[in-house]
Amino acid sequence: MAVAPAAGAPPDELDGLIERHQRPLWRYLRVLGAAPDLADDLLQDTFVVALRRGIEDRGAAATGAFLRTTARHL
Repeated sequence: MAVAPAAGAPPDELDGLIERHQRPLWRYLRVLGAAPDLADDLLQDTFVVALRRGIEDRGAAATGAFLRTTARHL
C-alpha cells in the first residue's frame, strides 16, 4: 500500500499491522456483502483512515475491532 506512515510509527510496524489484518478484514467486508472489487477499495480506505489517525497495534482484538468498525462505517 502506498500510504505515508503515521507520524512516529516505523514503516516496518505499519507493514506488519497491515499484513496481519488485511486478509481477515477483507473477508469481513465480503461477509457484509461487498463485491470483491468494492472490498478491495474499502480495505484500502480503511487503512488510510487508520493510518491518518495514527493507529498503533494495541493487540489483535482491539486493533481488529477498530478496523472492522471503520470498514463497516465506510
